Amino acid sequence: MVLMKQLPVFAIMFALTLGNAHAATVQVKVLATVDYCVIAGGLASVPDNAPVEMTFNVDTTNFLDSTNFPTRGYAVDLASFNLNVGGVSVPIVNPQSPQCWFVLRDNDPAVDGFFISRGGVELPFNWQVTIPGLAAVHELDFSRGFNDATPFSSLDILGELGIYDFSNMGSYQFTIGRFGNPGAEFVYQSTEFSLVQSNIDLTGNLVLQDTGVFAANRTIGYQVMQGTVNLGSGTVVAGSSSTAFTIPVPASATGSATIVWDGSSFLRRNTDISLTGSNVAVGNASLQNGDTNNSGEVDAADIDAIIAAFGDQTVGDTDLDVSGEVDAADIDIAIANLGGQND
Repeated sequence: MVLMKQLPVFAIMFALTLGNAHAATVQVKVLATVDYCVIAGGLASVPDNAPVEMTFNVDTTNFLDSTNFPTRGYAVDLASFNLNVGGVSVPIVNPQSPQCWFVLRDNDPAVDGFFISRGGVELPFNWQVTIPGLAAVHELDFSRGFNDATPFSSLDILGELGIYDFSNMGSYQFTIGRFGNPGAEFVYQSTEFSLVQSNIDLTGNLVLQDTGVFAANRTIGYQVMQGTVNLGSGTVVAGSSSTAFTIPVPASATGSATIVWDGSSFLRRNTDISLTGSNVAVGNASLQNGDTNNSGEVDAADIDAIIAAFGDQTVGDTDLDVSGEVDAADIDIAIANLGGQND
């Protein structure tokens, strides 16, 4: 059995200062196994050695620095919290007060480490969780200390991304209990700090030319390309001649990019955009109609295909106006767009 361990954070006062950093979200993932569990309710049947995983996100723009000791606490997004113990989800109390922090220690003193806290950022303090099937609120404690000051070079978690396994282990505690008494203890394996990819939205309207009241949906595919890099792909399901779209792409991507549209009887079209790290209003992206066979050009073969299907009660690609019937209107559309080609 792993003995209870306490981080040696030498702190007396809670004098704290607010800080800011470059906007980003970091996920903290802790892996462990069950050493023992005597908690009832949903955890009653969890066996020893069962896997444990805890994840949560921290906001790197919202942190507290201690003015007395080299510690920094990052605000925890409680909605992102997940603790799974042997297949059983253990929810966090949300909201809870005071603020929950994930705290880094850098050379505090002569050793590095991290811990969870609530209220202050100089000492570990439990977070409140609930056990399925039990009414009482339980205490979650977690800390990990190194045996020297080499792992961290600063209190900036963005500069300390990586996996921290059992190497340089000085002390750890990972428990669930009540009133300071653990009912479950977990054997530490690793903690990973990883950057959560944030997205921005490309918004606008997809306009399918020469269509009227739709008898069926049209599905148009898209790719957001920056050179040869695909920033995102998917489909827009259009139920009318103009359909609003929202396309997520990584906020880290900046510069010129192109949305490539293709699908159904519409020629491939490129919409050029400029990415700045913020949401982009694209406006209207209009697609030319008439390419029934997806050859990349509206030509005589498309007119022949419409004539061959004339009178069909269909919503296939020969029904250019999506009326539900292949008729003279579809022939007129193909003739009007004759010679159109893919971008």
